[in-house]
Amino acid sequence: MTSTAAQAQDEMMMGRQVSRFDLGVYAGGSLTSAWFDSRTVTLNATETPIENDDEESFAPGFGGAFGAIANFWITPRVGLRAHGAYLPMQPPRSDGAFEGVGESSNFIVNSYVYDLNLTLRPFVMSGSRLLSGMYAFVGGGGLTVDVTGTDRTACEPTEQALAACLPLRPKYASVGQGNGGIGFDLIPLGPVSLFTEAGVHVYDSPVHVGDDWVGPVTALTGQRVRIADDRTAVTGRLVLGLKAMFGNLLPPPPPVVMPPPPVMVEPAPVAPPPPMNPMRDVQVCVVENGMLRNVTVQYNTQTGDTTMNGQRFAPPMTGYAAGASWFINNEAVMVMGRRYVKYGLPRVLGVNEVTRVGEYQGVSVFAETGATGTPEVLYVPVRSGCEFQPYQTEIKAGAVRGD
Repeated sequence: MTSTAAQAQDEMMMGRQVSRFDLGVYAGGSLTSAWFDSRTVTLNATETPIENDDEESFAPGFGGAFGAIANFWITPRVGLRAHGAYLPMQPPRSDGAFEGVGESSNFIVNSYVYDLNLTLRPFVMSGSRLLSGMYAFVGGGGLTVDVTGTDRTACEPTEQALAACLPLRPKYASVGQGNGGIGFDLIPLGPVSLFTEAGVHVYDSPVHVGDDWVGPVTALTGQRVRIADDRTAVTGRLVLGLKAMFGNLLPPPPPVVMPPPPVMVEPAPVAPPPPMNPMRDVQVCVVENGMLRNVTVQYNTQTGDTTMNGQRFAPPMTGYAAGASWFINNEAVMVMGRRYVKYGLPRVLGVNEVTRVGEYQGVSVFAETGATGTPEVLYVPVRSGCEFQPYQTEIKAGAVRGD
C-alpha cells in the first residue's frame, strides 16, 4: 500500500467527533445598515410641509464583532444554543460604511446582542468533512446600545441635532432582534475546532424619532426645520473562532470478543493416575463450500497430532482471506453494493453467531445472525478456528475509529 493510501485510511479510521456540547469564542467584523434618515422640510402653514429633497441616511457602518456561543445538541442534527456578542460601533453617520475605520476613538457606541437559537446539522452523517461540519441557526433575542462617556439623562447630541434620539440610557436603547446564519467547523484539532460563522441580526432601530423623543417642531412659516424617520436595521457579521467540543453522539464500536485465557491449575501431588486413552474429541470451526461448520477431530494429548477418521487432519486453506492480496493490503471491499473497510482487530465468533450474506473474490462474507437490511458490519473469515476480521461501511468507518 502506498503512503498516501495508508494516510487516507488512517484518517478514515480516526473519524470525526459528533459533539454533544460546544463552547466557543470568536472575533471578526460587522457591518450595520442605516438606523435612521434625516431631512429638512419648509413649513407652509399646512400639515404637509414642502420637502427639500435633501434626505440622508445615517448608519454605524463597519465595526468589530466579539462573541461567545454555548450549544447543546439534543440529537446529532438538532440542538439549542445561547449566543452573545459585543459589537463596538461608530455613532450613526452619513459617510461611507468604511469611513473612519481605524479611528478607535470614534467607536464609542457599545452594542450588545443576545439571543437563543435553534441549530441544525443536516449533513453531519455525510461522508464529506466540509458538509458534515456545516450548521445553520435561527432564533431571536435583543439588542442593547450603550453610548460611552456621556450624560445618561438625555439623547446623544449628534443625533439629536438631526431630529433623532439615540437614548443615553441603555434600557431605552434596547430593542428586540431576530437572527439567523450559517457556520462551518473547519479544522478539528482533537477536542477543539477552528470554525467560521456568518450571521445577520434584523431589528427596529434603537434610534427614536417623533415628538415624544425630540419634541414638537416649532418654527415660523417659510423656515426650514429638520425631521427624521427611523429604519428597520440589519447588522451582518463574519467571524472566525475556536470551539471546544465535549461528548460524542455516535454509538461506540461493537466490542471485541476475545477467547478467555486458559486457566492454569497446578495439579496436587498425588499418585499418578492409571494410563488413560490419550485421544480426545475436539470441535474445530472451518469453512466448507462457503459455509461455516464445526467438525469433530481427534487430538492426541501425548503427541499433539490431530486426526480425523484415522487420517491426519489438515484444515482447508481455501475460502479464507489471510493470503489474499486485497486483505494484506487493507483494501476496501464491495459487498451488496456498499464499500466496507477494515475495522478493529480480528476476533473469534461462534458458528451460530454469524450467517453468510455474500461473497467477495471467492471468500464468503458473514453478518451477525438475525441482522436485517444491509448490515453496517461484515465479518470476513481469516483462517480456520472461526477467526474473523470485522469490516464496517466506509462512511461509518470514517466517523468512528476502530479498536
